[in-house]
Amino acid sequence: MEYAQKDDQIDNTGQATVRLLNALIGLTIAAIFVLLFLTFAGYGTVQLQAAPGDVITTINGHRITQSNLKLRPGDYTVIATSPRFMPDQQALHVSMIKHSMYKPVLLPRDPNAITSSVIGAVPGGSQAPQLVQARWFDNQTWLAGHVVSSGPIALKYDSGKRQWSVGYFAARNYPSSLGSLPSDVSAYIQQLGGS
Repeated sequence: MEYAQKDDQIDNTGQATVRLLNALIGLTIAAIFVLLFLTFAGYGTVQLQAAPGDVITTINGHRITQSNLKLRPGDYTVIATSPRFMPDQQALHVSMIKHSMYKPVLLPRDPNAITSSVIGAVPGGSQAPQLVQARWFDNQTWLAGHVVSSGPIALKYDSGKRQWSVGYFAARNYPSSLGSLPSDVSAYIQQLGGS
């Protein structure tokens, strides 16, 4: 009789072990399916709105060249920079299987900052240039105005080099021909006293 009870105990223990192993196998298979799902479908999509060609967009410091992305869920920092516009930085939250959109806010750069980056200090002085009566032309690729105590100036943006340069400035060692300017920029420089 003792042997029969021990055999029953062994059978019960064996059945319990088999049930436990079956449960572990089931949990392992479920975990594998969850991981496979997350691997293939665990992304959110992000669409970057089209911006002018000189705008460089980065996400968490990585330059982005395409407009539609698949990203893992999480929080990202998106920065759009350009010599023509103020940098735009936005937080972007990506959720699994959800579509997000990034639309940069492109505001023109400060005309004084552009002028200062091109000519440095006011000719004959050490002060930063102050541009008054600033006006944008040709889709923000030309900037014209009057540099206080120096005279009219026209700055042009070179998209190939991604930089601003002087198109007209009556100061020494700068281009000073109105003929090389677009007609609307030339007319404005003349209004400001350029010749």
